[in-house]
Amino acid sequence: MLELRKASLPDHDARHLSGWALQYDKQTDIGDFKETLAKGCIDDIDLNEVRLWINHKADLDVKPDNLVLELREEGLHFSCDVPDTMIGNWIMEEMENFTGMSFGFVCEDEVRTTKGGSVERVITKIASLKEISLLHSIEPAYKDTKVCTKTKECSIEKRMKENYDHNLALAKEILATIS
Repeated sequence: MLELRKASLPDHDARHLSGWALQYDKQTDIGDFKETLAKGCIDDIDLNEVRLWINHKADLDVKPDNLVLELREEGLHFSCDVPDTMIGNWIMEEMENFTGMSFGFVCEDEVRTTKGGSVERVITKIASLKEISLLHSIEPAYKDTKVCTKTKECSIEKRMKENYDHNLALAKEILATIS
């Protein structure tokens, strides 16, 4: 009697990540200064050597075969299929703990101004983009970055909004006790 076996295929959509590695014209507070990425600041760089890491750590290189980086009107969009590796499987298990994206770069040109005692830095040209990073349990400097799968997108955005609202309430409470 002939017996047949059929392997179940993984759900590729569930292992597909996409999101925004960086977005233009969104100011963020870096600590000592406020920073904005000017529209077009990465238009002239080669994106072929950009790596996908976790938390800016080279030893946590995701190594997807199909990392796609696209310059769009809003900034740099990425997508890839997470490989079936130890790191890739860990990413999928921990997806709800990824808070956004970050990037490692070399700045070529910037404009710094001081307004009311606050320093503002506008990055007008990036010389090279070394890596984009999935951020695990770390708040992104640029809050508009995001990473999601088709199945996790809504829960991540909801959790980020809840974290923001919670932190804002705490800040107001602290300020009230200081005043």
